[in-house]
Amino acid sequence: MTSTVSAKGQIVIPSGLRKRLGIKKGTRLSVSTRGGELILKPLSGQYFHEFPDKLDLKGLTVDDLLRERRKEKAKE
Repeated sequence: MTSTVSAKGQIVIPSGLRKRLGIKKGTRLSVSTRGGELILKPLSGQYFHEFPDKLDLKGLTVDDLLRERRKEKAKE
């Protein structure tokens, strides 16, 4: 599969991948690099939707936040 970057830096994620990963309009993506690769990961789960842009991450990664949320859920 290939995709072309637009003049605005936008790309189209092929529909098969979007369906397989549950990416829909409004899905937030984590964007990072590893070596020469671009990595896009969908951020899903109620935890992120409760605190859209007001979450103070305090240097925590998404993985750290998920780990903490899972611990909280396990206590419930």
